[in-house]
Amino acid sequence: MLNLGFVREESFATENDSQRNVIQSDSDMINASTHAIIPVTNWRSKFSKLWNTYQWRMRHYFYIHLSVFFINALVFGAIIWFIEDKQIPFIDCWFISATCVFTCGLQTYQFSIFKKSSQIILLIVIDIRYYDKYDSSDSNVTINPFYASLVISVSGFNQNGLSVWNNGIILFVNDIFMNIIIMLIVMSGTSLFPAILRGIVTLMKSLMPWKYKIYFDYILLNNHRLSTVIFPSIQTRLYVTITILMHILGITIALILDFNNPNLAMYKEGQRFLILMFQTINTRFGGYATINLSNLLQQR
Repeated sequence: MLNLGFVREESFATENDSQRNVIQSDSDMINASTHAIIPVTNWRSKFSKLWNTYQWRMRHYFYIHLSVFFINALVFGAIIWFIEDKQIPFIDCWFISATCVFTCGLQTYQFSIFKKSSQIILLIVIDIRYYDKYDSSDSNVTINPFYASLVISVSGFNQNGLSVWNNGIILFVNDIFMNIIIMLIVMSGTSLFPAILRGIVTLMKSLMPWKYKIYFDYILLNNHRLSTVIFPSIQTRLYVTITILMHILGITIALILDFNNPNLAMYKEGQRFLILMFQTINTRFGGYATINLSNLLQQR
């Protein structure tokens, strides 16, 4: 083959330094992309294999349930921490959030010092009546009666013991109506809840048309299989009877020990009975108190 005078330059056959650097950078970029894509592909294949071979176990429900509780406590604790402008330590925001999630009623900061938006969020975390307005004991701010009753109702039913007043509900010590209502709310969310739930199902069965009664019969007959708080009829009556007897026993012991307590001499006999009954019921469940518990300590 004739060359026809064409002169082959060296640059046509070899790369100069700049071209070599460009090619090397392109090669490095391709290799980096490949290294990034391959692990993702491996993870996707592993996840697909795990998903396809997964078998449900009842213990997994426990793990998921517990994880959701802890995550909710952390997330809502962080939200409250930001709402409070980080003036309250995160550990305390997390603590009161966990109190509402796990319904234990313990507090490191009074519920009343949190902002209204934080209180509403805590009520939502817990889950979501009418009386006269009561002033906060430490300020001249009047509490909205609907909001205060909402806090008492939701918190009492879920055994959190939260209050919008700095001194708890001590200001209700002489209010017979509020004492009875709070005790009923607290007991409705705990010891009486199975009986109330079964009663509602039974009532709905009697009110519904005949063709829908079978659904309520199914709930009543398969009680414990559907919910841990629905008992058979006989067990429900036995449970309520034993619960009432335990309350009567606790109140009787409290009356024997503290009815003549000199620290309660400022209250009339009827008020002392109401205080001890209220305290006996809430010690087991809601955590509310209409007196300072240190007043029950008799000086010797």
